[in-house]
Amino acid sequence: MLKIGWGSRDVSTHEPVLITGQAYERISTGSMDPTTVTALYLEDGGDSVLFLSGDFTGFTPDLIQELKSEVADKVPGVDPEKIILNATHTHTAPRFQKSTGYDLAPEDGVTIFPWQKYRPILMNGLVSSVRDAYESRRAGFLSYGFSSAEISVQRRCVYSTDYSSENTAGNTFAVNGHGKMYGKTNQPDFLGYESGLDTTVSLLFTFDEKENLTGALINVPCPSQCTEHETFTSADFWNEAREMIREKHGNIFILPQCAAAGDLSPHRLHAKAALDRRNLLKYGVDPKAEKFAKPHEYYNRKVLGERIAMAFEEGLSWAQNEKISEAPIVHKVKTLSLDAFKISEADYLVAKNNFAEVLNTPFVKTDDPAADFKKNTTLSSNINRYKMVIERYEEGRDFHEVEIHVHSIGDVAFASNPFELYLDYQHRIQGRSPFTQTFIVQLTASAAAESRSGYLATAKAVANKGYSAIPFSCNVSPAGGEALVEETLSLLNEIHASRSNG
Repeated sequence: MLKIGWGSRDVSTHEPVLITGQAYERISTGSMDPTTVTALYLEDGGDSVLFLSGDFTGFTPDLIQELKSEVADKVPGVDPEKIILNATHTHTAPRFQKSTGYDLAPEDGVTIFPWQKYRPILMNGLVSSVRDAYESRRAGFLSYGFSSAEISVQRRCVYSTDYSSENTAGNTFAVNGHGKMYGKTNQPDFLGYESGLDTTVSLLFTFDEKENLTGALINVPCPSQCTEHETFTSADFWNEAREMIREKHGNIFILPQCAAAGDLSPHRLHAKAALDRRNLLKYGVDPKAEKFAKPHEYYNRKVLGERIAMAFEEGLSWAQNEKISEAPIVHKVKTLSLDAFKISEADYLVAKNNFAEVLNTPFVKTDDPAADFKKNTTLSSNINRYKMVIERYEEGRDFHEVEIHVHSIGDVAFASNPFELYLDYQHRIQGRSPFTQTFIVQLTASAAAESRSGYLATAKAVANKGYSAIPFSCNVSPAGGEALVEETLSLLNEIHASRSNG
């Protein structure tokens, strides 16, 4: 019989930590809502898997290596290689590592809680969650299914005009062509969105021996970035989703995952006025919105939290009709060498020229230290991003290594990757998967990667350009993306065949 265990920790802090998620650094004024890490442990007597999720922008190779070492030492019953650590990609997360790319900027006049002091808080929360999940494991039941809700929209706009000539030096985020991320839709040359979207909310429910609901893994194709530019830490819309689900079901565990969403976001780009009108008529004026620099972002969090909660109820209503107590677990981990994103000589020369320009740009110092810090960290970020492109070209690296996990729990499968993966790749995997239902999990920590793996854009996106499909955004090429699809499917088919033959 399956054994199931849960664990969770609040790893928030009210200290003035740096906040991740933008092209500049922000200093936290406190925690708006809990930053959580949550673990789900599953074993079938032969194999196991441990899902671990956190309200963070991303997790680095050094952190997952440290976590594996800590788990091996403190929770010896858990196989560290079976840990799948994913981030929800909130843009208001505490920084737990050196701010490479921003650390050239002076910190005059500002007070910052060192990341070296926050990291042990996070690590303790992660290890404690793993320990709790393992030690609380008991015989129980699973059910799985899906529902539908519009959580994300396409964020890449395509135009008949090529905007390459308008790209400005010193801005590594605005390298546009026919494509733009978050482009305007109210101009005559707007042709539409580059690709589609996905309204699937994938769900895995857990129950105790008496068939009482104990928790759920919820997988949506959307980064949790309604709240992007605030100066407080927050779990974003997952906070509202948890609160709404728990209003009905009590303090059950909720483990969020982000499916492929590299070209998606929760920000609607057209009909914004209609959305604002809808939110005002539906919710009225909520005093909590006054705490947000952009109040409409708070209302959008409520919208998405409500939609996730409704999808949860709809999926649970029928998925619980089949509670599963026997489900063989098969877990495979593989390191892939994927084709590196090719940096042309022209891109290299532009990067060298712009690097020299930004490197010689002086940092500002006025009587407003907070504003100075924002400008200076933006400059520092651009310096570093040009430097990385130059180094990659001069090294001539052909491959980028990543670690992927593919596993099955009965007739349901999970496939993880460390990228901000474009949605088309997810559909290619799911469309050809032999399993009844296949969850895709992006932004999982990869111990094999030498750095964060970045976006994995499609060939059409790279041709269109725009942030997330340019050398400053991508370490792996579209050819590498195709290889990721085929390698993932190969493992899925191998696992499915071994189950069928067994």
